[in-house]
Amino acid sequence: MERILAADVGVGLPSQPLMSRHRWYPIYLFTAPPTSPSTLRLVTWNIDFATREESERLLCILSYIRKRYPVREQGPHIPLCILLQEFPVHLFPVLLAEKWVRTNFAVVPSGMHEWPIGATYGNVTLVSISLPIVSAHSLLLANSRMHRTALTVDVALRHPCTGHALTLRVVNTHLESLLSGADARRSQLAAIADILRDRGVHAGVVAGDMNAICDSDAAIPAQVGLVDTYRGDRDDLNCFTWGYQPPTQFPPGRLDRVYYTPYHGQPTTRWPLIIDAPRVIGAGLMTTRGSWVSDHSGVMTTVHFDTVWRL
Repeated sequence: MERILAADVGVGLPSQPLMSRHRWYPIYLFTAPPTSPSTLRLVTWNIDFATREESERLLCILSYIRKRYPVREQGPHIPLCILLQEFPVHLFPVLLAEKWVRTNFAVVPSGMHEWPIGATYGNVTLVSISLPIVSAHSLLLANSRMHRTALTVDVALRHPCTGHALTLRVVNTHLESLLSGADARRSQLAAIADILRDRGVHAGVVAGDMNAICDSDAAIPAQVGLVDTYRGDRDDLNCFTWGYQPPTQFPPGRLDRVYYTPYHGQPTTRWPLIIDAPRVIGAGLMTTRGSWVSDHSGVMTTVHFDTVWRL
C-alpha cells in the first residue's frame, strides 16, 4: 500500500455554488493483484453510533457476515465489500484487531485522520484482499451539518466475457438525516452521482443509509441520473431496514439502499451492470446480552458487468 498525501484536489463537479463547495481528498492507492474477479458481493450496514455496547454489537455484525458470506485468501469465492456507516471513531482499534478483518480485508480508511474535523463517527469500507483496489477517496459533503461524506473505492472487476479489467466505483455514504435534511440529501446524492460518472470509471454503485424518509426522497435517484436496485412494492414491510429495532414514533422505512449508474453511450466508456435485487439481512439480530446489533438491518446484493457488450 502506498500512502498519498491528502492534498486538496478538484472534483470536477458542476459550477453551482453548492456543488463547488464539495471537496475531494485522495486517501490510498493500492497495488492491484494480477487477476480480477468478475463478481463482488456488497453488504451495507448502519451500525448505530449512539447506542451502548458498541464493540460487542460491531463484532456480532462482523460474525454474522463472516458466517454467511465466507471469504478466503485463496481459492474460489465471491469477494466482499462491507460498507459501514455511523462507525464510531473509538472502534477503529477493535475493528483492526479482529483476526478475520486483518486476514481478509483492506480497511478504508484505517483511522479517523481522513474524516472531517470534529466528526465522531463516519463511513468505513472493508474490501476483500482478493479484489484489486485501484484508488480510494473521500468526498466531504460541504452542505452537511453532520460531517457526512461519500467514501469512494475504485475496484477492478473482470468482464465475464472478455476478461478485461474494468473500473467499478463503489461509494459508501450516509446522507443527511431528519426531515430538515431533505434539500441537502438531493444535492449530496447529485454530487455523488457526478463522481460515479468520472472519466475512467466504467460503472458506479452507491450504497448506504440514504435517509429516505420524505415522499420527495423517492424521486431523487432518477433526478440525478441513478437507478434504484429495488424493484418491489414500496410498502412491502419486508424491504424496510429501519424502524423496528426498537419501534419509534416515526414510521418504519427502507432507509438503506443501493443505487447505480444506468448504461448510456458506447461500451468503451460506460458499461452496463447487473445488480441482484437487494436483500435485507440481519433483521432482529441481537448480541448475547439481548441487545439489537443496530437500529438498522443490513442490505446485501451482488454486482457484475453485463455480458452483452464486448471490447
